[in-house]
Amino acid sequence: MSRPLPSAFRPLPVQPLGVGHPIREGSDTAKYGELDLLENIHWAWSKLRSPVVNTVFGQDSDVGAGTQAYLIGAPSGAPVVRALWFVPVVGRWVTWSISALVENTSGSDAATLRFDLESDPHSGTYVDITVGVSTAAWTEVTGVLALPASGAYETIRCLPINGATGELRVHSVCIYPTARSSVPGTSHTFDGATWIPGDTDEFDGSSALTVAARRKLFGDLEYTRRSSVDVVLGWSDNANYRTEAYKETGSAYVEQLRLPFRTGPTHSALRWGLYGFSRGATPRARLQTATGEANGVAAVEATLPAGWTADFSGNLVKYNDGGMATLPVTPNADDELVIDLKYGSLMAFSVWLV
Repeated sequence: MSRPLPSAFRPLPVQPLGVGHPIREGSDTAKYGELDLLENIHWAWSKLRSPVVNTVFGQDSDVGAGTQAYLIGAPSGAPVVRALWFVPVVGRWVTWSISALVENTSGSDAATLRFDLESDPHSGTYVDITVGVSTAAWTEVTGVLALPASGAYETIRCLPINGATGELRVHSVCIYPTARSSVPGTSHTFDGATWIPGDTDEFDGSSALTVAARRKLFGDLEYTRRSSVDVVLGWSDNANYRTEAYKETGSAYVEQLRLPFRTGPTHSALRWGLYGFSRGATPRARLQTATGEANGVAAVEATLPAGWTADFSGNLVKYNDGGMATLPVTPNADDELVIDLKYGSLMAFSVWLV
């Protein structure tokens, strides 16, 4: 018994059909027939994924031009959260892969780029990525961070840490689920759909699939579709801001961000989470989609918390908090997200389709 996982996706070629002539798809394991359907479904489950975080922080020349500075390391004895992202967690993945573009100005001391989880901070669940001596701008470094053991959502935190000399600078960060290298034998459920892996004892090249096997494969496809989270935006400002990218100190709403996106045929809403803080009386972030505006659906108004002090756990507002809501979208269509602020600053924002 085995749960085969092909090395690449194998599309099924068109074959002439005749009475009594089986469909022969071809397989990299040299076992023909409907086993290929199983292998390709396993491949999609193991490989199809998209980033949950994709942030560019900018450079010194941007400061004062309305954009943010890159992340700058803190002393090694006092690490500080410089960026953070509220993200969805899908149980089919085990780890997140991290890719960052960095610079280390020290000619004698290595620096550390740390990522951890708000629910289990260092020294719990974390990864320390070493940035070597005299690492030039911008050099890619990578690491792997374990997903939390439970929970539908998590906040990933970034802590750049200087060496004894010099400065660590972080230009951009991308975080995405790590592809699976094998198919486990356990079943699991996400958003009402259940994944049940198939074994070679159940599939071969000369037998038609049973009704039960076909239902299982369709269930696996539905699970893969629902658990392939389509993130529209995974962004963070620099927590030790010099010039914030999005802020408004006046009493009237001012548009900050217009974000176009495309929905799939079954998408019905946007879920979201943001970090922000107050800059006066009645601080608000207002969120609306083009679909919501066209259909007379009221915009979501989120009250921004007071204060902005690491570790920022009190600054999170999300779609399922009391009084908050998802944002409507039109399936299989172009749409747009608009964010307005008054008396407040937006420091991190994540949005994904469901």
